[in-house]
Amino acid sequence: MILAACGTNRQKAKTVAMSVEKENNIMHKPRATKRAKSYNDDDSDDEDVTAVVNNVLANIDLGEKSTTPKVIANALINLLPSGATKQHPTSKKLLKAFPLVVSELEQRANRMARKNETQGSSLPIVFQFPSESSSGEMSVINIPEDSFVNVFSFITNKEIVHASIVSKSWLAVSRMPSLWKKLDKSCGLTNSNKSLNATTMIKLLGRPQFANLKHLTIPYKIKLGESIYKQIAKACPYLESLDLGFTFRSGVNPKDRDLMKATEQIPNLNSISFDMWSLSGSGAISTMARAMGEQLLELKISANSICTRYLSDDTMSVLGDCCKNLKSFTYELVYYEKYYADSKAYDLLSDTGVVTLVRGCDQLQYLKISHAKKVTEEAFVTILDMLEQSNATSAENSDRSGRYGLQKIDLVGYPFVVTGIPLCLVHIDS
Repeated sequence: MILAACGTNRQKAKTVAMSVEKENNIMHKPRATKRAKSYNDDDSDDEDVTAVVNNVLANIDLGEKSTTPKVIANALINLLPSGATKQHPTSKKLLKAFPLVVSELEQRANRMARKNETQGSSLPIVFQFPSESSSGEMSVINIPEDSFVNVFSFITNKEIVHASIVSKSWLAVSRMPSLWKKLDKSCGLTNSNKSLNATTMIKLLGRPQFANLKHLTIPYKIKLGESIYKQIAKACPYLESLDLGFTFRSGVNPKDRDLMKATEQIPNLNSISFDMWSLSGSGAISTMARAMGEQLLELKISANSICTRYLSDDTMSVLGDCCKNLKSFTYELVYYEKYYADSKAYDLLSDTGVVTLVRGCDQLQYLKISHAKKVTEEAFVTILDMLEQSNATSAENSDRSGRYGLQKIDLVGYPFVVTGIPLCLVHIDS
């Protein structure tokens, strides 16, 4: 590959050596002198050229402070023919080498982590404390693994990752599947540099530590194929909750088929969150609701007034009819007044839709509505009246059947709130 990159021109190889030596003053002068002599020798062959180029790269000491990324870049660029661009065949070879380097480094890290985890699982978890005696000896306490796992359960997953570098035994504990029920941005699962793809994500989910995973937020900018949900279900057999883009800078802006594939291929799914940006409309949500039926326990939907895709009263009616066990519902509309004026006709969620949802899903415990402009105070007055009447009836009959379970209502973008126990409507001005 090096011969292809620099050609067989001996003078060009000499230029490479001299350029790197000038840029990075860490080369050994005796060896440089020998190289100069060999290049002035007209009888030297192509093997000499290869050897010199190899020596040039070998003499770049990455541990030296003076070896900056720019120095390394210049050395690699000088291997290319003069004037070569990204489209040049030799440049393409060089560019293809970088992912291989990254892949090899990642594999080394994984092998090392597995080795350390294996070693750590056989080591005791030991804490040392200064002894109270005058001898100056240390007191040693061995903590059972189960107890230490319980300690880890009180910290966040991101803190668990930080704690795993303390020792091999801590690393082994940090990989316990019982500690990893959730995997999302708060755990460090991000894709801001777009280095993660669907294949590497599935490999990540295949690690034993994620065997008991129940909630997964798909990282930002992951392209999901036809079979991805089946692979997710296989890697995470206990998965119950999936975020496809509800959380900002997460997920994939799912299309209609993504909602259906997720509901069909992840058998234990009972909670789904997504953004409506790429959906064909609220009809896709209705189809999903009919497919999931009473298995759906939590639904979180985000939309905005730019893409002109909103929830409708018809969709809320389907949810009320099909998803009787729904316990949590969130609808967040990111409102931009500039765009809403043109898309107002598409906003089809009104008081009727909200009331229909609460009436149909009597087990609903949490309701959040944000910036839905056609939902008014009247909807929540009606809901509170429904709650009061059902509670009074169930008290008279000493029977909780038929009683609404709504306990909390969060409203954003309204001049009033619903708060207190029992729930009551309060204007923010008062």
